[in-house]
Amino acid sequence: MSSVSVNFFGIDWKKKHWVNYITIDSYDVILNGKKVDVKTETVPRYRANKIINHMITDDEPYGRRLFCKSQEFLLAKYDVVVFGLVIRDEMNAWYPIGYIDASRINMIIKQQHAALTVLDILLQGFRLKHQILSLFQIFFKN
Repeated sequence: MSSVSVNFFGIDWKKKHWVNYITIDSYDVILNGKKVDVKTETVPRYRANKIINHMITDDEPYGRRLFCKSQEFLLAKYDVVVFGLVIRDEMNAWYPIGYIDASRINMIIKQQHAALTVLDILLQGFRLKHQILSLFQIFFKN
C-alpha cells in the first residue's frame, strides 16, 4: 500500500509499513466488510487524467492494469482489489481508478493462462482491461 493511498483511506501508515516484504499481509484495509488489497501505479500526467476519468481505451498505453503473476496466490486472501495511481513527478495525491472482485481476477487469469502471449510471459503478469473495473464510487454504495 503506498504512503499516499494510506492517507486516502485514513490509515496510520506506520501500522502498514514494513522494511522488507518477507511477511506478506493478508489485506491492506477492510472497506464495507470486505478485505481489500490496494494496487498503486505511477503514471505520467499526460495519461493520468484519461485514466482517472475513465476515458482511456484498453489498448492505449496505460489502458490496462497489471496484476503480477507472483501475487496470484494472494488473491485467495482478498475479496476486492482496488487500483489507484499517483502522478509521476508529483506523488502528492492518490487517485482511485476502480475495483474488481478478486474472484473475477481469478477467472480472467484462468482465461489468460489458456492463451498466454509472449507479452504475458515477459511481463510476468496478467493484464486487466481498464474497462472491466467498477467505478470506485459504486463500492461505497454497496
